[in-house]
Amino acid sequence: MVDSMISPDQFFDLFLKELEQSPTLWSYYKFLGKKSRFLFRRNYFVRRLEWITRQTGGPENRIWDVGCGYGTTAIFLTLRGHAVHGTTLEFYLKQI
Repeated sequence: MVDSMISPDQFFDLFLKELEQSPTLWSYYKFLGKKSRFLFRRNYFVRRLEWITRQTGGPENRIWDVGCGYGTTAIFLTLRGHAVHGTTLEFYLKQI
């Protein structure tokens, strides 16, 4: 992997700053609810991105994110150089 690619930790920090400005997404992501759960949720999120990073290979791989929701993982993978197509059928499609 190239060092200039965004890391899961860096992505989470940027994601959290954006999330703070989008109260409509708080109940979906649940990072800004109970402070006692924040570290657990953050750790799970970052570890999941680390696992995804290991599974996806280099940026030459194209990825189809099935059930992408709001596209958080797709955005992360795009910032890592992948071509990503996200598909979702959720109730919040109009919000996206």
